[in-house]
Amino acid sequence: MTDQVPPTCREAVVKFILNHTPDAQAEIFQAFDSVMLYHHQLRVIIPLAQMAVQAWIAPAIPMLDSYLRAIPPQVLAEELVSLDVLRPNDIVPLPCLPRFIPSLAQLPSTLHDHTRSHGLVQNFQHAERLSAELMAANNKPGANCPDMPQTDWEWQALKDKLFMAIVDTSATIENANNAQVRKVQAMTNVEVEVLAWHILKLMRDAQYGIIGIPGTDVKYEAFPTFRGRFDAAKKACQDSKCTVTSLVQVDFAKRLVASPMSELARKVDNRAGNKLKAIQNKAGQKAIEVGDAVKRDDGAYTYRTGEQVAPAPPPSNGVEEAIKAARPKKRRRTAGNENQDSANA
Repeated sequence: MTDQVPPTCREAVVKFILNHTPDAQAEIFQAFDSVMLYHHQLRVIIPLAQMAVQAWIAPAIPMLDSYLRAIPPQVLAEELVSLDVLRPNDIVPLPCLPRFIPSLAQLPSTLHDHTRSHGLVQNFQHAERLSAELMAANNKPGANCPDMPQTDWEWQALKDKLFMAIVDTSATIENANNAQVRKVQAMTNVEVEVLAWHILKLMRDAQYGIIGIPGTDVKYEAFPTFRGRFDAAKKACQDSKCTVTSLVQVDFAKRLVASPMSELARKVDNRAGNKLKAIQNKAGQKAIEVGDAVKRDDGAYTYRTGEQVAPAPPPSNGVEEAIKAARPKKRRRTAGNENQDSANA
């Protein structure tokens, strides 16, 4: 018995055990023995709510799990062994209880305890199932979409249009010598076609409300037609090559496990570079504020001595301005139009 467990928690469990027959007591100890075994194997305390306990014990699970949560993991064995004086000696201990495979809804999804792991996810298969549930959490009801392509020929035609949008670098928001533009120009035909088909598949899913993005800050635009969504995505790929290269980035988790030390070194170098840029930006801003650096008509910055601090930005090709101009203007909220909105609703 340990002093680290509140006496009231232990007393409730002792009373619960004493109020039952030896056969029932054996089933209670079966649950505690299973907790100890899983703790030995997994180094976490598995709650009874995740085990196939006897049906008659189910109403007492909240009380029993409250007791288990009160036990520090390092003294679990000492605490549970102290209850052995109540174990029926003439009954052979029962086998370990199997664990449930809980769904996302059955897990404490808001638990935020970084002091220890709670053994909520049991194995690779369970993790994959929960990942699929997380990905589906923001899906929308399926939409009626009469213009969805039905034949391979129709999909091929859209793929060809998307292919040309991806490789078109004639007018993008990036400059012609931008690194992202060069990456797209270096892609092989096979790589571009595979990417185009991948985008089309996700586009089809999105039109039906299958978003596949976990979390709470998820943006979703509803399009009345599939062609409307296709045209918008195609324009994004055509106007921004950074958008395209973002689509083909390697999963960082794969990069990490393939070369952990080099990825850590990359993060350290990036952090050092960002710190230096922040210092330089702050120094430059201060120089501008006090008049040591001035902006010329062409957009370049120079010291008062005439020495250049920063070159003029490259001339715009007009694409970025056209995109900004095409954006719907945000409506300014006023008491008048809020009242009008309420009336229209």
